[in-house]
Amino acid sequence: MLKTTDKEKLGGSELGFAFARRESAVHCELDHPNIIKAYHYAQSDKFFMLFMEYAGFGSTYLSRRVFGKNRPIKERRLAVWAEDIIKGIWYLH
Repeated sequence: MLKTTDKEKLGGSELGFAFARRESAVHCELDHPNIIKAYHYAQSDKFFMLFMEYAGFGSTYLSRRVFGKNRPIKERRLAVWAEDIIKGIWYLH
């Protein structure tokens, strides 16, 4: 998956570009099953690009298939999701 950001949204300054490069480099070093993998980053004249793992069951899936049905979510499923999120955050810190 390719995520692009217009350089104008980074403030148009070298400081903003340096921050984006540094954050992308750090993201490429992360290796955890609950964090989307970033493989490479690059930039063109207009865009900053981050090449990432495809997340097939991401937020769109949750919003349409799980939350969109307007039914209660089983407590066990919520517990598994919460545990995965906490493990990812713990890894980052």
